[in-house]
Amino acid sequence: MTRRSRPLTLLIAVLTALAAAAAPSLAGPPVAIDQYSWLSCPAGTYTSAWIDEVRLERVMTDTMVTITGGLQPCRPPENSREVFAVAAYYTVADARGIPVTFISQPLPGMNVTQGIPELTTEAMCVIARSDVRLACFAISWEIVSGVPVARYDGALPLNDPRVIENAFTDLKIKGGSGPGCPLCP
Repeated sequence: MTRRSRPLTLLIAVLTALAAAAAPSLAGPPVAIDQYSWLSCPAGTYTSAWIDEVRLERVMTDTMVTITGGLQPCRPPENSREVFAVAAYYTVADARGIPVTFISQPLPGMNVTQGIPELTTEAMCVIARSDVRLACFAISWEIVSGVPVARYDGALPLNDPRVIENAFTDLKIKGGSGPGCPLCP
């Protein structure tokens, strides 16, 4: 190797190292393995959902809702971290969603059971993102022998004032869960 080619070789090595270090940042941040993500839809497509039945029941000290119906994703999910969510809308102008993986559903069917906060939940929706409602219904409450009892009050339009808030949805994957109240704030 000549004296003249050493600086050129060194320059090429430095530029190659810099390019390799910069490559991951050009591709954008990697998705964390402890993170869910909303299913992204190609332009002109959308995810749809419909609700066939809502069952509200008391299980020990909790109120559980089971939503059955259908779910048609805009495209097949690419991994087990892509989600939709079930959101509870509260009387205090707040909404919280809990992620549900597409892979856990019998697509195009849907069968989701969640605990809900008692007395403050006035509506629920299946959502594609925090601000995209797919199918919604109303809930009312009455006290029977000192116990809150939830009642299904029918389908709601997607722009009903009870479901107009964006539903905060924590997309972190959590370890373990219990029957309690996963939608509680």
